[in-house]
Amino acid sequence: MIFRSIVLGCAAALALMACSGPTPAPNVESATAAAKADPRPKAYALIGQPMPAFRAALSAGGSLTEADLKGKWTIIDFWGIWCPDCMRDSPHVAALYSAVQQDPDLRMVSVHVDRRTGRWADVQSYVTEKQIGYPVMLDPERDLYKKFQLGWAPTYLVVDPAGIVRGFRTDLSQESDPAGGVKTFLRDIAALKSQTPATP
Repeated sequence: MIFRSIVLGCAAALALMACSGPTPAPNVESATAAAKADPRPKAYALIGQPMPAFRAALSAGGSLTEADLKGKWTIIDFWGIWCPDCMRDSPHVAALYSAVQQDPDLRMVSVHVDRRTGRWADVQSYVTEKQIGYPVMLDPERDLYKKFQLGWAPTYLVVDPAGIVRGFRTDLSQESDPAGGVKTFLRDIAALKSQTPATP
């Protein structure tokens, strides 16, 4: 999971500059090749910021707002049936939700981005077939995706009980551990919870 601290980042950069001597000219070709090899974002602009205000319809009926997500630590999974990486992540998401259910201070919701649903008639048909037990918000026009300033699916955000975005990561399946990134993600969430002051 990718967590960014400006202070630590600056300190690390200064230490590196002090130890490394003259800075070599950047290798633009290598940087471009690396970006093409792995286009997943490595940082997220809203870390430390309140999540945007929104109201979204749920696949099973009703709606959720940002106010409904306050009061508990929340994982928000942005995904789509149309997205191959999201489908690759789906077994890991199921394992993640099983772990979330064991933690009374943590919950999970998701946002289905776009209106494409492949062979399924609609998002709820997929939710029913896969027995997804957490709320699935619908974002057919990508309004939430844009409000949350995202550029990749799947993306997982961690929001604290006050509604502040504390963490983010992309694909759970991109790790060598057979369990994917689930163990790492849960460990990072536990660290976030221990480092974040309790909501008054």
